[in-house]
Amino acid sequence: MSYKGDYRLGKTFYHRFTTVNASGLPTTLGNSPTLQYYVEGGTTGFTSGLTLSADFNSVTGLNSVQVIATSSCTGLVTQKNISVVIAAGTVSGVSVVGYPVLEYSLENRSALMPTTADRTLTVASTGGAAIDWASVGNPGSTVSLSATTLFTTTNVTNDVGAIVTAINTLVNANITAYSTVIAANVTSASTNVGAVVTSVSTVVQARVTSISASGLASLFLTDSGTTYASAVAGSPVKEIADNAGGSALTVTAIASVVWERALPGAFVAGSAGYILGTNLDTTVGSRLATASITLAAGAVTVGTNNDKTGYSTTDFTTAMTESYRANGATATPAQALYELIAHHGEASISGTTKTINKIDHSTGAETFTLDSATAPTSVTRAT
Repeated sequence: MSYKGDYRLGKTFYHRFTTVNASGLPTTLGNSPTLQYYVEGGTTGFTSGLTLSADFNSVTGLNSVQVIATSSCTGLVTQKNISVVIAAGTVSGVSVVGYPVLEYSLENRSALMPTTADRTLTVASTGGAAIDWASVGNPGSTVSLSATTLFTTTNVTNDVGAIVTAINTLVNANITAYSTVIAANVTSASTNVGAVVTSVSTVVQARVTSISASGLASLFLTDSGTTYASAVAGSPVKEIADNAGGSALTVTAIASVVWERALPGAFVAGSAGYILGTNLDTTVGSRLATASITLAAGAVTVGTNNDKTGYSTTDFTTAMTESYRANGATATPAQALYELIAHHGEASISGTTKTINKIDHSTGAETFTLDSATAPTSVTRAT
């Protein structure tokens, strides 16, 4: 039996072992094999936490055992040695009960072991171990470091004062430098803004001066030297001016130009003249003579319809094509009529089955199931 190692309580680990026959050849551990463990010198075997896999990974004679060493397993506590043996099983028909498999211990043999399972100790390249001062025993007590060289500070106040003075000097220098640059930039910007404002003010004042009362009067009273027609060529104003002949404009003259103007003509898209000229391009009467009318909503009431074009006058004199609806489907008018005719004239009942035939008197069309062969009260379609 091999010693597996010292483990923390709560650890799960695996172990492999081989079973052989009398000739030393690996042989299957059979006959529903199981394992059990003994704690220290105890004589009671326990099985909790042990899982055995015979012929592990399809290898004959190779066995694998999973060991879950937790406090929920009977008898498992710290500072104990545990032996695992075969509780049931045979090899080539020979019982191997009691055969030792492995031995392990729980926090019982290691000289040094971390508090947390599987945690390692940090060790420097020179071999020294890292120390967590908070975990040192009595960290608040006086510790003599007579063999350790320590740097001392004789005057903390003077050292801190020197650092503060140096920082103040550096900050003041930077503030002075930035203040000089900012002041120069502000002066330059002010000069540029002032020049722009002065220029704009001059231009605005010149424009306002030129648009005076006398200037406006001159604009409207002074002959421009050209006619309205040439000034607004191609517009209704031009046509009004041309028809006015230089005389005062009258309502008649304006109306004549507006209503005698060709549409859509020069009217721009979206204007009233453009919409009328584009959409009302012929007489209204001509539209009703031959064109179709589509109503978006509403209804039309007709007194007498003298035009029967498109209406069928032979619906009740033309024979319908015989057909029957599928089981569970809705019917066309023709299918519904044929089914009614068959029920009244082409039907037969046998037991609880009612059959209706086609008009040839023999071909079955549909079948129905009655709830009673002698006194039916309900019927339902079957096929």
